[in-house]
Amino acid sequence: MRIDIVLTASARRFAEARGWRGRLDALALGAWIQLGDRVALEPAAPALDFVVIRRRIAMAPDGGTDEPVLEVTLDYPARE
Repeated sequence: MRIDIVLTASARRFAEARGWRGRLDALALGAWIQLGDRVALEPAAPALDFVVIRRRIAMAPDGGTDEPVLEVTLDYPARE
């Protein structure tokens, strides 16, 4: 299953300001990722973590046989 990363507006602004869009687009997350998981591009700085706020499985629009896509939405800042 293909996994696409979707960013909220605040996560997109933060990622662009840090120059991280390419890193986020290239993430190889597995289908095991769950709501509430934190994604740390700088593990030593938890305040910079993103958080998974949504998982959505997108099927082919015409009901065809295309492989489903798991959309994982990241938000920033990660709230406790």
